[in-house]
Amino acid sequence: MEISEIKDQLSITDVLQYYGVELIKNKQCLCPFHDDKTPSMQVYTNTNTVYCFSGNCSKSGKSIDVIDFIMHKESVTKHQAIVKAKAMVVPPAVTKSSITKKPVQGLSEVLLILKEQLPRSRNATAYLQTRGLIKLKAIGSNHRNGNDKIQYKYPHLKNCIVFPLQDAQNNTVSFYGRSFKNELRNKHFYTSNRKGLYPSYPSVATRHVILTESIIDAATLELHAKLPTHTAVLACYGTNGFTPEHAEAINRLNLLQDIVLFFDGDEAGRTAATKLQSQLQQDYPNITIGVIDTPKDEDINSGISSFVRTILNSP
Repeated sequence: MEISEIKDQLSITDVLQYYGVELIKNKQCLCPFHDDKTPSMQVYTNTNTVYCFSGNCSKSGKSIDVIDFIMHKESVTKHQAIVKAKAMVVPPAVTKSSITKKPVQGLSEVLLILKEQLPRSRNATAYLQTRGLIKLKAIGSNHRNGNDKIQYKYPHLKNCIVFPLQDAQNNTVSFYGRSFKNELRNKHFYTSNRKGLYPSYPSVATRHVILTESIIDAATLELHAKLPTHTAVLACYGTNGFTPEHAEAINRLNLLQDIVLFFDGDEAGRTAATKLQSQLQQDYPNITIGVIDTPKDEDINSGISSFVRTILNSP
């Protein structure tokens, strides 16, 4: 990855949050390079840089980009700072083959077509309405009267609400489909060689992660729950669907404080949550791993108006 690519993909605000530097009004912050009592560092999101205006700061008088900030903050060489910046952009497991541009561009174009088709399917919009998800934006519909070429290319996603799964650069790298037809209602389908996460890789500033059992549940939380600051939602792919890619996404979160498992209230969901809690506690002994006691035979989506709001929207 070239330095220019790193600077394009790693925002200065993410770097500040990674090091615990809080933004104050007017895009200012306390300078971490000197004993700053009043905010003397200005954040320029348009140029992806910061600038300290204090005469008491050794870094004053020069613009600092994301790589320079890491270099100064950790007292490392430029090369070491670049390596660190790369790790903040792309988790170690993501390889060049998984982020090639051609297939990603193709999937992005397909998603755009499916998204434009969605309002034209009464069955798809009715399904979303009953699920309380009609306001979701980054989804599409692969219904029977849609684009013939896409129907031919993705026959197993026919008559499905289509959700994009994303890589660490927020590129769509595969699809998940949720059928809205009566005979297959709520069945799950994925494109071959499934990869990517939903709704996306968490920001490096994330302190709290909520793992759900399904993509529908994750979408429900994203849309309806008033989540705490620096909280990310990640969907597992079923009760046994915590993958190495989920683990890699969590491994890059140096500020992570806790993980909460919000699985279904049936026997399968409770058993899977307990098993995953034990696994995660071994893998991350310094992080709190909790499990939400979902009411019996309920799930996140079925409880939008009741326990989900009670649990997550309380002050």
